[in-house]
Amino acid sequence: MTASRRFAVAVDLDDVCGDRLGIISSMLRAEGHAIRHHHPADWSLREWGVRDQADYDRLHYAAFVDGRGYRSMTILPGAVDGLMTLHQQGFLIRVVTGRLWNSQVVGQALGDTGCWLADNALPVDDVAFVSDKTAVKADLYIEDAPHFIADLQDAGRQVIVMDTRYNRHLPGTRAASWHDVLRLVPRLLPGAPRADRQPGGESPACP
Repeated sequence: MTASRRFAVAVDLDDVCGDRLGIISSMLRAEGHAIRHHHPADWSLREWGVRDQADYDRLHYAAFVDGRGYRSMTILPGAVDGLMTLHQQGFLIRVVTGRLWNSQVVGQALGDTGCWLADNALPVDDVAFVSDKTAVKADLYIEDAPHFIADLQDAGRQVIVMDTRYNRHLPGTRAASWHDVLRLVPRLLPGAPRADRQPGGESPACP
């Protein structure tokens, strides 16, 4: 890779880097629901007892606005080391998230996401909050949400599908872990670099 050409990897946050489902499942257990699988078979969470879109929105508002879940979410295994490795290899890390799902969450999502990225020392070059991920240019996307995967594939983008039960109806190259991601990236981007470079330093944590 030359200095004028950095390959961009667009990375989702929820259930790719951070454990959104862990927060939601804990809330539902507290409400008396039986959660048999950490990853539900459907994006709507009906298997977990979520009744409809209004119930889905209620849970997410309580978890991530009232509960500040975007600030406290547990980092998923391998995410920090995986992103650090890609960044040290010269990739541009572009966080692309659909967290602005409601106009009432904008301030909370922006601030808490920035603090979460800094607190977990994730190497990030750009952050984009979008409802259409095809609008963000990248050489490769790492995604779990079925609707975003389908949109990106329909647009002809290269996607690593983070494998989970609710997206197994879709085709594509799959990763079961961040170890798999690091193995797949050079295969999908054969012109990408392999040698490490020194990271640019740590981001300051939020107060």
